[in-house]
Amino acid sequence: MYVVSTKQMLNNAQRGGYAVPAFNIHNLETMQVVVETAASMHAPVIIAGTPGTFTHAGTENLLALVSAMAKQYHHPLAIHLDHHTKFDDIAQKVRSGVRSVMIDASHLPYAQNISRVKEVVDFCHRFDVSVEAELGQLGGQEDDVQVNEADAFIPTPLRRVNLPRQPELIPWRSPSARLMVCMPAHRCLIFLDWRTFASG
Repeated sequence: MYVVSTKQMLNNAQRGGYAVPAFNIHNLETMQVVVETAASMHAPVIIAGTPGTFTHAGTENLLALVSAMAKQYHHPLAIHLDHHTKFDDIAQKVRSGVRSVMIDASHLPYAQNISRVKEVVDFCHRFDVSVEAELGQLGGQEDDVQVNEADAFIPTPLRRVNLPRQPELIPWRSPSARLMVCMPAHRCLIFLDWRTFASG
């Protein structure tokens, strides 16, 4: 099976000590370059799409395209919903066959964000779907979601805590992706505070 879950990819990466890149795809040409390059390097890769990408191309079309390219290049691929905000939209795409989701409820107050993430996690785990969550707020713009730099934040407990080992922080089954927010903005890596990572 050439279309695999991000859970499988990330578990393999954790065991092997390497990273897995995810690329947001907005057109066929970009997808061709990403898949061809990943296949030539024998490297795992995640094909990600924002709500705008899925609206433009169609969920069924994207799933079919990723499956076809994975078979063409004999290279496993994962497809991921990036920065999706609506439960009903996520549920529909999961039922269509998507097996990796990012729920972005960072525009909501923190407590409501947690509640929305719980709802998505509870639903997605019934389908063995990997879930990523944004529990802080990243500055910048992703499709129609825009966060001013002054409003960007990383919740203090998440800076140094491993969620699955701290169940008292969030009293429900944790999302699959352990690093919820790794930087305070959509921007170049040169601006990251690497001391935060080192102290984690």
